[in-house]
Amino acid sequence: MARIKTYDREISSQLSILAQRSAVLFLLAGALLVGLQSTGAAKPKDSLLFVAPTGAKPYVYKDNGQNTGILADIIAKLGAQTGLKIDIQMIDFSKAHQSVKDGKADAVMPPAMTPERAGLFDFTTPIFNIVFTLFTRGKEKYPAEWPNLSGVRVGVFSKSTSQSLTKKWFPKATPVMVTGTENAMRAVQHSEVDAMTITRHTGYDAIFSHNIGNVVALPIMLSSVPASSAVRKGNTEPVNELNTVLVRIKAEGKLDDILNSWENSRVALFSKGQIWTVTSLVAGAVALIILTLVFFYIRRLRLANSNLQDEIAGHLRTTRDLKESHARFQAIFDNSSTLISLKDRNGVILMTNRQFEILDGPAPADYVGKTDFDLFPRATAEDLWANDLAAMEADAPIRAEETVRHKDGEWHTYLTVKFPVRVGDEAPFGTCAISTDITAQKQATQALQDSEERFRLVVERTPVPLMIIDRNGSIVLLNKKFVELYGYTLEDIPTRDDWWKTAYPDPEYRTTVHQSWMASLESAPLNNDNIAPQQWHLVRKDGETREVEFQHFTISEDRYAVTMNDVTERMKDEQNLRKAKEEAEYANHTKSQFLANMSHELRTPLNAIIGFSDMMIEGAYGSIGGEKNQEYVNDINTSGRDLLGIISDILDFSKIEVGAIEFNDTPVDIKEISKSCIRVVWRKAEAKRQNLKFQSKERLPLISTDEFRLKQILANLIFNSVKFSPPDSTILVEAHIDEDGGCVIKVIDSGIGMKPDDIPRALEPFGQIVDIRAKSHEGSGLGLHMSKSLMEAQGGTLHVDSELEQGTTVTIRFPPEKTLG
Repeated sequence: MARIKTYDREISSQLSILAQRSAVLFLLAGALLVGLQSTGAAKPKDSLLFVAPTGAKPYVYKDNGQNTGILADIIAKLGAQTGLKIDIQMIDFSKAHQSVKDGKADAVMPPAMTPERAGLFDFTTPIFNIVFTLFTRGKEKYPAEWPNLSGVRVGVFSKSTSQSLTKKWFPKATPVMVTGTENAMRAVQHSEVDAMTITRHTGYDAIFSHNIGNVVALPIMLSSVPASSAVRKGNTEPVNELNTVLVRIKAEGKLDDILNSWENSRVALFSKGQIWTVTSLVAGAVALIILTLVFFYIRRLRLANSNLQDEIAGHLRTTRDLKESHARFQAIFDNSSTLISLKDRNGVILMTNRQFEILDGPAPADYVGKTDFDLFPRATAEDLWANDLAAMEADAPIRAEETVRHKDGEWHTYLTVKFPVRVGDEAPFGTCAISTDITAQKQATQALQDSEERFRLVVERTPVPLMIIDRNGSIVLLNKKFVELYGYTLEDIPTRDDWWKTAYPDPEYRTTVHQSWMASLESAPLNNDNIAPQQWHLVRKDGETREVEFQHFTISEDRYAVTMNDVTERMKDEQNLRKAKEEAEYANHTKSQFLANMSHELRTPLNAIIGFSDMMIEGAYGSIGGEKNQEYVNDINTSGRDLLGIISDILDFSKIEVGAIEFNDTPVDIKEISKSCIRVVWRKAEAKRQNLKFQSKERLPLISTDEFRLKQILANLIFNSVKFSPPDSTILVEAHIDEDGGCVIKVIDSGIGMKPDDIPRALEPFGQIVDIRAKSHEGSGLGLHMSKSLMEAQGGTLHVDSELEQGTTVTIRFPPEKTLG
């Protein structure tokens, strides 16, 4: 006891000396702080001017015209310690730095102590740490694969530390630019981003200020940057002065009080890394002061209080371990995305985590000491209390779904695990509840059920027979149309194999069908969406065979559908149509054959009539008498020749129809052929005083074609021009070689012409334009059609251009390979 009293007296003596020296240090610090006034000539001697970035919440900002924030509180504490009047001026970030460089302000707060800024300013001892972390929705966790996961959307501020940290920690993420802390937290809340890289202080202040629910900071630290006060480079005296006061504030715990006050009000819990960073800095500063003050006395006290130190060290270790354990528990407890609460046996709430802020109730701290009946509607409270009783009665964990209302007015469903809580072997003193929000999951489940119900309704009402099969081969659904058309139900064909055997009873045919489908599935893409339709016949339940077109498509990961379009009647219609077409073609062929035969039969007597009339006209066997007889004979001859031309046209038309026409290609001179055709119709043109001309601006090469058929084509075209052109007009036959080497011949007239819409009709067999001006013109209507058919049979073309009252131009063209050079 005597030794302990001696130690007490010695310690008291040393503490007295320490107090005296501390007073001296405080006076010295005050004097040094007063000396800071000399750094700004424009300021009073008894004041300091701090500048800070505008709107740097929650560090410093304007609220109702007053400076507020963490730094405002710290600066106020500095003023209280020194007795100086300390002003805060908030200006633009870059201007704040410049004002310190120019000596217009004493210090700028709170710049991060980065290597770049160390070259521009001198820094005081760190005040606190600016910690960057991730904010996510309350129900989400931080997956270990995030850093290497593509597609994760992380919100960042433009040209900021958050952007560089995101690139560093999450190189495969997709950065999403946001503006303003409120917008950043809203983006997280509304799932516009998966997470936001931001300082923990700033994020939680935005959540607190704008009442943003279901957004929390993850217990991870992306970066921790110490923040301090910065003064002009080389101005070491103010740094020392400020450090003296800051060390004192830290030692007295006043800095921790300010930080904790803001942390608690903003629900911005330090992560473990932050706690230890600040704690280490404070502890280091306190230890430095203590070591400085007691350095000269430690040798004297070491032997005297060694046992006492061991005991104190043990208590300190125990206290530190308890603090660490409490800090870890508190960090997990408050940052959990679930609702966690602890109640006693009577339902009185002992503890809640900060996630309770999202509920329609008071702040989490105000829950303590109350029951559910004090906080929630009676119906809700009764359900919660009934589950508490069930857990205590079962003396084991129970699971239950509980529904509560959030601040936004929406009701949410939670899956809650409740279990009794006890100390050692004692009886449970209460219950703990851990609740996970499953509202979205239940809504998704309900939406899926609604979607399936709508899908089933659509399938049932679709007019196409449909079968749905799962990946195991079980038939899940047969719609109403399928059962009506084919008669089978799920009881008849529960599996795909049953369907194969029932619908295709012939084993060989079933094998053919099965192999065809398997080959299509193997060659199609993995999702089996692009399988071509297949057509097979199947047997209905009543034994009738139907022809069916099958279509296979995937509807989900484990199901696919087969539609069955019955084409039996369509096949019958197509068969009947083909039969009718064949009969029509046969009748047309018979008609053409008949015309060809009749043409031969008619030409024989006509040739005789023409021959005898020629002899009578020439007077081969003497004169036939008067002028009237001569006129009759001429009419007989002319009519016979016209009729022979018509019959010849019909004969050629019939040959073209049955494909029996032949061509004997020889080298042909276009100019000579054209002039020959002109001479054939010269007499008819002369009767109408028409002028027939051939022209070509170049020397024409020979072409390979059938000379007789070419004369037939040109004679028809020239004859048409003569027939439909007025008296005293000119009909021109023009020929040239085009750029591709094809031979082009045009027959151009200035006759009555046609409407452009009538041209296709004029090119049809027996096609004649019904027009009062054309009624007096004779003809079979085969000339243009035959000429076009003859050209196309040789690989050439025939084209008609015409306008009413403006004339007609008919162009025939032989392909380049017909040109002989």
